[in-house]
Amino acid sequence: MRISIKRTIKYSSFLLGAAVMCIFVACTEKAEQSDAELPGGINGCVRSNAGGQGFRVSIVDPTGAQSPQVAVTGSDGTFCFSEVKAGKYTVDVQREGFEWGWMYIDGLRVSNGRSFVVKNNQTTEIDVYMQVSSYMNEELTITDINGNPIGNQIVIPKYTSTIAIKLYNGTAQDASWNLHKLCYISGERDTIIGTIPTYTRHTFDIFTSISPTSGTLSPGDVTIITGIINPDIYTLDRYTRSLRELDLYSTVGYHSACKTIELYFPFM
Repeated sequence: MRISIKRTIKYSSFLLGAAVMCIFVACTEKAEQSDAELPGGINGCVRSNAGGQGFRVSIVDPTGAQSPQVAVTGSDGTFCFSEVKAGKYTVDVQREGFEWGWMYIDGLRVSNGRSFVVKNNQTTEIDVYMQVSSYMNEELTITDINGNPIGNQIVIPKYTSTIAIKLYNGTAQDASWNLHKLCYISGERDTIIGTIPTYTRHTFDIFTSISPTSGTLSPGDVTIITGIINPDIYTLDRYTRSLRELDLYSTVGYHSACKTIELYFPFM
């Protein structure tokens, strides 16, 4: 009888231990499975020679299966995406006046636009270096007074008295600029001396005044250059020579550019 009771106790203890072990294994497998199903994350930082604030960072699924996630960098240039499903992604960083420099993913330098893999329950580190755009002609916007793009030419009909050029600084830094005018017109004016027809030759500056001719624009600022056209140019009967260019030099950060605007007189 005593032997039977001891065997029963030992068997019950064995069953209890086995049950505990099964529960432990099941809980461990469930925990491991839950960890594997957790989404990944992306931490990063944007740097430039003008700081890292205000950059728009987009995480894009090239297949289109996931909607893009967007963040804007803070004052220290950092950004974070905490809920990212496992898969391949690309990163896009934008801010007006800047262009791509180079990028590191998990410490490895990669080409811009290259895809990377986000894994479950892991964080991917991204460092992006941006630079001020070198395409100044696209950033220092030049329009007429109504905001219409000027391009490389201003058409000046006969008897026009003034022209106006609007400059807008769409870059992220201060833009210094100065205007050089190479503007004169030579021609002939018919006259009569006594009864003999003759002509006189004249050379006139196209503008009697033009201002301002230099300045500095903060980001988002606008200035208007006003030119007063010399009315004497309209009194010439024939035009022989002319130089009709406005050269606009601009500098933003380390980049400089020159834009030449032709003054076109259709009546010449």
